[in-house]
Amino acid sequence: MSDKTADNTKDKDGGGQNISPEIETFVANLVKERYRTRHTRKSLSLEIEMNPNLISNIEKYNVDPRLSTLVKIANALDIPLYKMFK
Repeated sequence: MSDKTADNTKDKDGGGQNISPEIETFVANLVKERYRTRHTRKSLSLEIEMNPNLISNIEKYNVDPRLSTLVKIANALDIPLYKMFK
């Protein structure tokens, strides 16, 4: 049985949470760019002046961040937001 649901999104960890391919791409790029820029999850959260657990929660698909938060993350990583979805 496939891990894809009828609406073509993945169910992460069997928890019933549907994650779109775009969000998966964003999270993969977040991790990659965070390592490239030598940010820890905590340091990136502090740089964008958000809760220190925010990046961890995004990477674990525990939160659905606002667009303004995604912009702050991309700016802190010095990458255009649209590239985080490619």
